[in-house]
Amino acid sequence: MLQHLSIKHYALIENLEIDFDKALNILTGETGSGKSIILGALGLIIGERAETRVVQEGKKKCVVEASFNISGMGLESQFKAADLDFEQVSIIRREILSTGKSRAFVNDTPVTLSVLKELSLHLLDIHSQHQTIQINDPKFQLNVLDRYADTFAERASYRSVFSTYTAKQKELAHALEMRRDSVNEADFIRFQVQELRTANLDKIDEETFEEEYNTLANAEEITQTLSATVDLLNNGENPVIASLNAARELLGRISSISKSYAEIAERLKSSIIEIDDIAGEVENTLSGIEANPARLGALEELRATVFRLEQKHNVDGLPALKAKRDDLEAKLSKTDSLDEDIEQIEKALAKIYIDLKDAGAKLTAKRAKNLKKFSSEIEKVLGGLNMKSATLVMDMWQTDEPNTDGFDKLTMLFSANAGRKPEPLKMVASGGELSRLMLAIKKLYAIRSDGKTIIFDEIDTGVSGEVANSMGSIMKEMASEMQIICITHLPQIASKGVAHYKVFKTEANAVVKTEIERLNNEERIVEIAQMLSGANTSDAALANARELLELN
Repeated sequence: MLQHLSIKHYALIENLEIDFDKALNILTGETGSGKSIILGALGLIIGERAETRVVQEGKKKCVVEASFNISGMGLESQFKAADLDFEQVSIIRREILSTGKSRAFVNDTPVTLSVLKELSLHLLDIHSQHQTIQINDPKFQLNVLDRYADTFAERASYRSVFSTYTAKQKELAHALEMRRDSVNEADFIRFQVQELRTANLDKIDEETFEEEYNTLANAEEITQTLSATVDLLNNGENPVIASLNAARELLGRISSISKSYAEIAERLKSSIIEIDDIAGEVENTLSGIEANPARLGALEELRATVFRLEQKHNVDGLPALKAKRDDLEAKLSKTDSLDEDIEQIEKALAKIYIDLKDAGAKLTAKRAKNLKKFSSEIEKVLGGLNMKSATLVMDMWQTDEPNTDGFDKLTMLFSANAGRKPEPLKMVASGGELSRLMLAIKKLYAIRSDGKTIIFDEIDTGVSGEVANSMGSIMKEMASEMQIICITHLPQIASKGVAHYKVFKTEANAVVKTEIERLNNEERIVEIAQMLSGANTSDAALANARELLELN
C-alpha cells in the first residue's frame, strides 16, 4: 500500500506531500491542473526514465519519494535477492539531476533501474489510457489470461526450456552458416594446407638449415680463411706455435732461478697446448669444407620456398609459418566435420523440442482450464456495467512454432449486444466498452493483488451516467481488497472515494505551481457540484452532490 508521496522541484510542483488512504483514493481537477504531472512522478517510482526538463529551472535536482507499507506482501525474498534491507514500511526515492543523471534508492540503498522496475511490479500497477488501447494486443490478452490462471510456475518452466531451445537454434544457424561459407573456401584452404605440407616444414631446423646454407654459400672464403689461419699457426716462415715453443725453451733455462719464472713458463706451456689444439681443429674443419653446388642449389630453393610462404601468409619466421599451417589444418578439419556437428546439433534440438512441447502442453492445459471461467467472470462484471448482453469468447489455438509465451495464440472475441457474433476487440469495441472491459479485468486482478496498489488514470473515458456510477461501485468494491487511486473527471466515481484530493494550479509572481489538497466533506460537496455543473454551482448541483456522497 502506498502510504505517502513526496514530490519536490518536479515540473510545476514545488513541494507536494500526499498521505493516501488504504481504500479508494480519488484525484480530481480541471484539465491541465497537473494530474498527469503527479502520475509522471509516480512513473519515476516504478523505474520509468525521466528527462532533465522535469527538473525545475534553477534547481539542481528533483526528488520523488514514496513510502509503501509492504507488511504481509511476502516480498522478503525479492528484497534478499536484490541485497536490500527489508522494512515493513519501505521507501523508494528517485532523484533526477539537472545534469541528466538519475539515481534510485530503496531504503537509502542505491539500486539500478532494472532492480527498481522488478520490485515495483509488486507495488504499483499504473493503468493509463494507453493500456486500455493495449488490450487489443494479442500478447497482452494472453498475459491477462496467464495472470488470471496463475500460470507463473508453468510459464517459468516453459521459458527455461525455451531459452535452451533458442540457444541451440542459434548454434545450429551458426553451424549452417559456417558450412555455407566453407563450401566456398574449403578447396582454397585445402590447397594452402597441401602447399605447406609439401614444404616439409617439420623436417627443417631453422638454425641448422641457416648454418648449412651459409657454409655452402661461402665455402671458398671459408677455405681461404682457414688455410691462412693454419699457415699462421703451424706453417709459413714464422709459425706461431714454433715461436711459442722457442720462447718456452728460453724460459725453461731460468725456471730454476725463481718460482715466478717457472710459473710464466708453465702458463706459456698451457697456451701452446690450447693453440695447438685450435690449430688441429682448424685443420680438421678445413678438411671438411667442400663445395657442393647441387646441395647449395637445393638449399637455396628450399629457402626461397619458405620465404615465399612467409610472404604469402604474412608471417615472420619458420615457427610462425608452422603455426599458420596448424591453424589451417585445424580449420580444414573442422570444416570437414561440420556435417557431423550439424547432425548432432539437430538431434539435440529435436530432443529439446520434445521437452519444450511437454512444458508447453502443461502451460496450455492450465490456460485452457481457465478460459470459460475467465470469460464468465468478465461477462458477470460487464453486466454490472450496463453491458448485460456482452459476450466475451477466448479463442485460443496452437501453432507448431514456439515463442516466449508458448505454443498458444489467443484472440479475445467480443460482442456488446445480443444477437451479434463476437469479433476481435479492435473491430467491434468502442472506447467506452474497452474501458469497461479493462476495469472488469482489473477487478479480477484484485483477487490476486497481494497488496499491490492500482492507479487508474481516467479509466472512465467514454462513459457517463449510470455506467459511470457502476464503474465507481466496482472500484469501491475492489478497494475493499486493495488500495485504489483513481484520477477521474466523473462525479459519480468521485463520490465513491474514501479520500478525495483536488489538484489545482496557483500563480504568484508570474510563477505557476501545481498544488494538491485533501478535501473535507463540505469541500467535496463543492468539488463534485462543480464537476456536475461547472464553476458556477447552483443549489441544485450542491444538493445533487450532497446526495451522491450520502448514497456512497
